[in-house]
Amino acid sequence: MELSRLVLLLLVMTVVEVRDTQSSNIDYVCNPRVRDQQIQKVNDLRSVMIVCSAAALLPSPVQLPFVGVRKETWKKKSMQVKRAEIVSELRMFSESIESMREGNQSDCLSILLDRLSHSITNHILIITNLQLPGEKVNQDRPDSARSTQKLQDVQKTYSNLLKGKMESFLKELEEDFCEGRADDS
Repeated sequence: MELSRLVLLLLVMTVVEVRDTQSSNIDYVCNPRVRDQQIQKVNDLRSVMIVCSAAALLPSPVQLPFVGVRKETWKKKSMQVKRAEIVSELRMFSESIESMREGNQSDCLSILLDRLSHSITNHILIITNLQLPGEKVNQDRPDSARSTQKLQDVQKTYSNLLKGKMESFLKELEEDFCEGRADDS
């Protein structure tokens, strides 16, 4: 039974990996379908978590950032500050995942943490490499909203960051970055 679950897990991970396309920063900003594919990959981890039910509980608690958007405050921030805030929250996720990867864990949990780490790293690179006008702003480590040992909470909070602040930020960039580009949608 355990072998069949591991084979199923590897099959699901292979399908997710095959769909993993490399796209430029501009494509990520200008093509909502590219962003939707990335969010779907994060959401697909939920089905893998079901197969890996033993891996659903992390060996120790991790800190999750507050990823909600307070619209009035968000509107008043510069694009540089918004980017710095998102990158800071992504780095908090990355540090949490890396601390879990250093310990002993099941193969199943190891695969899930690797996928999350890969996704987070890609998003950090995409956001930090966008050329924005103005001076670069460094953001302090975000306040953590809460602590959890549930991998599902980590995945859900990360997904909410991508669908919330990150999507809002990218939609604001579309006008400047995508003007004159053919619509790929």
